[in-house]
Amino acid sequence: MKPCLIFLMCFLLLSFGCSKYKNDKCKDGIKVTLIRARLDGCGWLLRLANGEYLEPINIMDFNITLIQGRSVRVSYLERMDILSICMVGKTVEIKCIE
Repeated sequence: MKPCLIFLMCFLLLSFGCSKYKNDKCKDGIKVTLIRARLDGCGWLLRLANGEYLEPINIMDFNITLIQGRSVRVSYLERMDILSICMVGKTVEIKCIE
Protein backbone atom coordinates (compact mmCIF):
# COMPACT_ATOMS: atom_id res chain seq x y z
CA MET A 1 0.00 0.00 0.00
CA LYS A 2 1.19 3.48 -0.70
CA PRO A 3 2.09 5.66 2.31
CA CYS A 4 -0.43 8.36 1.27
CA LEU A 5 -3.27 5.86 1.26
CA ILE A 6 -2.29 4.52 4.68
CA PHE A 7 -2.11 8.05 6.07
CA LEU A 8 -5.53 8.90 4.65
CA MET A 9 -7.12 5.78 6.14
CA CYS A 10 -5.61 6.47 9.58
CA PHE A 11 -6.74 10.10 9.45
CA LEU A 12 -10.33 9.12 8.61
CA LEU A 13 -10.47 6.50 11.36
CA LEU A 14 -9.16 8.91 13.97
CA SER A 15 -11.41 11.74 12.82
CA PHE A 16 -14.68 9.84 12.84
CA GLY A 17 -14.26 6.79 15.04
CA CYS A 18 -12.83 7.90 18.38
CA SER A 19 -15.47 10.12 19.95
CA LYS A 20 -17.16 8.78 23.10
CA TYR A 21 -20.15 11.00 22.41
CA LYS A 22 -21.09 12.27 19.01
CA ASN A 23 -21.98 15.94 19.31
CA ASP A 24 -23.50 15.90 15.83
CA LYS A 25 -26.85 17.40 15.13
CA CYS A 26 -29.50 15.78 17.30
CA LYS A 27 -31.92 14.95 14.53
CA ASP A 28 -34.25 13.05 16.85
CA GLY A 29 -33.70 15.31 19.85
CA ILE A 30 -36.17 17.49 21.68
CA LYS A 31 -35.91 21.14 22.62
CA VAL A 32 -35.18 21.82 26.32
CA THR A 33 -34.08 24.76 28.45
CA LEU A 34 -30.97 24.63 30.65
CA ILE A 35 -31.77 25.37 34.29
CA ARG A 36 -29.20 25.77 37.06
CA ALA A 37 -30.68 23.99 40.08
CA ARG A 38 -30.60 25.94 43.32
CA LEU A 39 -30.79 22.91 45.56
CA ASP A 40 -27.80 21.49 47.46
CA GLY A 41 -26.13 18.67 45.55
CA CYS A 42 -27.93 19.45 42.30
CA GLY A 43 -26.31 20.68 39.13
CA TRP A 44 -27.99 21.40 35.84
CA LEU A 45 -31.52 20.40 34.93
CA LEU A 46 -33.29 20.27 31.58
CA ARG A 47 -36.79 21.75 31.47
CA LEU A 48 -39.15 20.31 28.89
CA ALA A 49 -41.78 22.38 27.07
CA ASN A 50 -44.49 20.87 29.31
CA GLY A 51 -42.71 22.12 32.46
CA GLU A 52 -41.32 18.74 33.55
CA TYR A 53 -37.62 18.38 34.38
CA LEU A 54 -34.90 15.93 33.41
CA GLU A 55 -31.81 15.37 35.54
CA PRO A 56 -28.82 14.66 33.27
CA ILE A 57 -26.01 12.58 34.76
CA ASN A 58 -23.42 13.37 32.07
CA ILE A 59 -23.98 16.94 30.88
CA MET A 60 -20.36 17.84 31.72
CA ASP A 61 -19.12 15.24 29.20
CA PHE A 62 -20.11 17.54 26.34
CA ASN A 63 -18.32 20.60 25.04
CA ILE A 64 -21.20 23.03 25.50
CA THR A 65 -21.42 26.35 27.30
CA LEU A 66 -23.92 26.00 30.12
CA ILE A 67 -25.98 29.19 30.43
CA GLN A 68 -29.12 29.58 32.54
CA GLY A 69 -32.17 29.72 30.27
CA ARG A 70 -30.35 28.61 27.11
CA SER A 71 -32.41 26.50 24.71
CA VAL A 72 -30.71 23.37 23.37
CA ARG A 73 -31.75 20.21 21.58
CA VAL A 74 -30.99 16.85 23.24
CA SER A 75 -31.62 13.19 22.84
CA TYR A 76 -31.38 11.03 25.92
CA LEU A 77 -31.90 7.66 27.53
CA GLU A 78 -33.88 7.42 30.76
CA ARG A 79 -31.81 5.74 33.49
CA MET A 80 -33.94 3.93 36.04
CA ASP A 81 -30.90 2.23 37.61
CA ILE A 82 -29.52 5.49 39.07
CA LEU A 83 -31.00 7.33 42.03
CA SER A 84 -31.57 11.06 41.86
CA ILE A 85 -30.14 13.63 44.24
CA CYS A 86 -32.49 16.45 43.23
CA MET A 87 -35.61 14.29 42.90
CA VAL A 88 -37.34 16.79 40.61
CA GLY A 89 -37.41 14.80 37.38
CA LYS A 90 -36.38 11.71 35.49
CA THR A 91 -32.69 10.79 35.63
CA VAL A 92 -31.32 10.70 32.08
CA GLU A 93 -28.10 10.04 30.19
CA ILE A 94 -27.62 12.52 27.37
CA LYS A 95 -26.77 10.93 24.02
CA CYS A 96 -26.31 14.18 22.08
CA ILE A 97 -26.73 17.88 22.75
CA GLU A 98 -26.52 20.91 20.52
